[in-house]
Amino acid sequence: MLTQISSFSDASAALTLFAIVVSSLYIFYRVYRRHLETKKPFQELPMAEGNNWIFGHARDLIASSNFDEAYRRVFVDSANKYGQTGYWAAYFRGVSVLSVQDARTVLNTQNERRPPLLARHFNRNFIGDKNLLIINGREWKFHRNAVARTFNPKFLLGSRAGMKSVAETMVHSIQEKIHQSGENVKEMDMEPLLKMITLDVFGKIALSTDFQLCTTLKPSPLVRAFEFLLNGTIARLSAPWRPKNFFYSLPFEQNRIHNKERQLIRSFVADLINEKRDSMEKEDDDLLSHLIRAHHEVPGGKLKPEDVSDEAMTDVLMALLFAGYGKCQGGLCRGCHSRIQCTHFYSLSLVTKDTTSVTLTFALYLLANHPEIQELCFEEIRDVKTIENMEELVYCKAVIWEALRLFPAAVRTNRALSKPVELSGGFVAPAGTRVIIPIWNIHRDEQNFPEPETFRPDRWAKQDESKKCWVERDASTDSDEGDIAAGDHKAFLAFSAGGR
Repeated sequence: MLTQISSFSDASAALTLFAIVVSSLYIFYRVYRRHLETKKPFQELPMAEGNNWIFGHARDLIASSNFDEAYRRVFVDSANKYGQTGYWAAYFRGVSVLSVQDARTVLNTQNERRPPLLARHFNRNFIGDKNLLIINGREWKFHRNAVARTFNPKFLLGSRAGMKSVAETMVHSIQEKIHQSGENVKEMDMEPLLKMITLDVFGKIALSTDFQLCTTLKPSPLVRAFEFLLNGTIARLSAPWRPKNFFYSLPFEQNRIHNKERQLIRSFVADLINEKRDSMEKEDDDLLSHLIRAHHEVPGGKLKPEDVSDEAMTDVLMALLFAGYGKCQGGLCRGCHSRIQCTHFYSLSLVTKDTTSVTLTFALYLLANHPEIQELCFEEIRDVKTIENMEELVYCKAVIWEALRLFPAAVRTNRALSKPVELSGGFVAPAGTRVIIPIWNIHRDEQNFPEPETFRPDRWAKQDESKKCWVERDASTDSDEGDIAAGDHKAFLAFSAGGR
């Protein structure tokens, strides 16, 4: 009897082992076949050489130390006459488009974003699982609409007083610091100051909260937590294969501090939500009020409970806070004096996407390198005198547009096609394709913007001799080219396009 049981157990174990081996071989075969198919994305399109045999162009897309060189090699030098290039990264294949027409076709018809699993992993542990950079479908539309209802023209018009107050506080604090030093000229690092002013403005007009960073000019525990998470994410992305970088639960010191600082920020945001919910008035019109009302009023069955939880609301606010904060890795101007380019900074743009403080930093950096343009800004500001007439600051706005053209906050954006899309030349990208729009390269294409590497605000504004002021230029209506052609707003993609 015992012999029979033993024989039966041996046979069962052998059968189980056989099934596991066969299943593993089948899965490996399917994955390997898909891998081979992915390595040649599309027969009709060229593809850059030099891709890794396992990960393809993934390093060029995510972890390259010089994205400008990598993007030019992968997306520009290898493109066909329509500006299209095939690429692949690990388990998915994609297309890059340099044509403005193709870029707008994709952006205006598709709104799904499917970042690679590696990027999703770090995003999830950085900002949260429900942040606006990751979510799609109904969930994304729900939160996007709540945010859009806040930042309407009427709200922004009413926010000018808050912006003015924060700016005046910052100027006064800087003047006081110079006075206390007893020096006529004091060198200051503008990057952290612009982070402070951005957070204070966002706190005041979107959250009805005063962070008081512009008053103290000192980093608060909240700011120090921001810095640690930003620097830590950059370091993890640069070497994701290391266990201590990939696994946040391992007992390493950096993981302990990461979890502590992340919880500090999330607890702060969660407390803001609870306080606003308890004190909210019917007429409150800030972002936090709109989000809370939207979560309370969502129709039954439209979304899952976890999609409208306080945890989800915290993720949304975390994404917006980080978007305004930003980070220039290593400092903007250290090591970048010889040419107006700071490509090492953009490694984080792949994570945070839109960085207001970084745009301001680049604008001031460009002005510091062009004192004659800085003087034109000063003259216009002196003539306009008050922020209530900010529409008259046409040349200052042109400086911002040109800074965003040269240094878009997100160097690229992407879409995952939910249906086939026909591009220039008749090529049809099938559903499931990842399409990359390299904004950096489109903005620096001679065909889109003459003298693409040169800082020229006058491509967006010109002097009106009859009115003695600056007026906006538009490529579709401006026939008087002057020294340089009018900037083409259709080719300007710093804010993406379409629903997303």
